[in-house]
Amino acid sequence: FKLSSGLYTNPVPIESELLRFENIQNAWVYGHNRTQLTAILNTGKSNANAETEPIEIPADNTSIWHDRERLISLQIADYNTKCEKYEQIATFEIVNDEWSIANGLLNADLSLNRIALLQKYRATIEKKHQG
Repeated sequence: FKLSSGLYTNPVPIESELLRFENIQNAWVYGHNRTQLTAILNTGKSNANAETEPIEIPADNTSIWHDRERLISLQIADYNTKCEKYEQIATFEIVNDEWSIANGLLNADLSLNRIALLQKYRATIEKKHQG
C-alpha cells in the first residue's frame, strides 16, 4: 500500500516480523493513505496456528493484560529501531479474536483477507489514528 507520504510499504515482511513476538498468532499491518502504520495483533485461535494455544487472560485480571501489552510495546520499539521510518509501527491493538477461513478473515490459502480485516477493524484503526 501507499502511505500518505507517497512511499510504498509492503506489509508482509513487517507482519512476518511481528509474528515472531510471543503469543501473537496473526498480525495485520495497515497504513494506506496514512502517515503511520497500525498493527492489529491477534492472540486468538486461528486455523493457521491451530496447534498453538493462546494464553487465556481472565477478564478480571487487567495486570496480566497490561504486562502483555507492555511486553509487546517493548518488542515493537525494538523492531522499530531496526527498520526504516516508513516501516515502523506507530500504534497497535491487541485482539483476541479467531481469524479463520470460516469467518472470512483468512483466505483458503491461510493468507490474510485484508479487505475483511479492514471492514472488521476499521473503527479500531480510526480510533488509533485520532488518538
